[in-house]
Formats: sequence, structure tokens, C-alpha cells
Amino acid sequence: MAELIRTAVVGTGYFGRFHANHYTKNPRAQLVAVVDTNAARAAEMAAEFGPSRSPIIVTSSAGWMR
Repeated sequence: MAELIRTAVVGTGYFGRFHANHYTKNPRAQLVAVVDTNAARAAEMAAEFGPSRSPIIVTSSAGWMR
């Protein structure tokens, strides 16, 4: 089987949820990060769609996009 494609969702609105849903249904994709400025929404989406229910939750780009 081919290697999994690691994916991230930026934003927890309609399109973020749409993509997270499709990534989790795709056997070749793995959702590894949920990015949103609202930590509670990011954690909620991560709990719902995350593989093994523990993807990375990022609430700010400061520090990791240098």
C-alpha cells in the first residue's frame, strides 16, 4: 500500500470541516493537524476527525512558520 499523505486543515468553519471529513474518509490520507485561532474549536474538530483522536492543534502561526 502507498504511503499515507499527511494533511492539515486550516480553519474550523464550513470548508475546514468539509475537508477534514473527506480526509478521514480517504484511505490514503491522514489528518495530522488542525489549525485555528480558536483553541476550543480546533480541539473539538481534532477530537471529531483526528486519527487516533490526537492530531496536532495549532492556534497561532507564531513560532512554527519561520
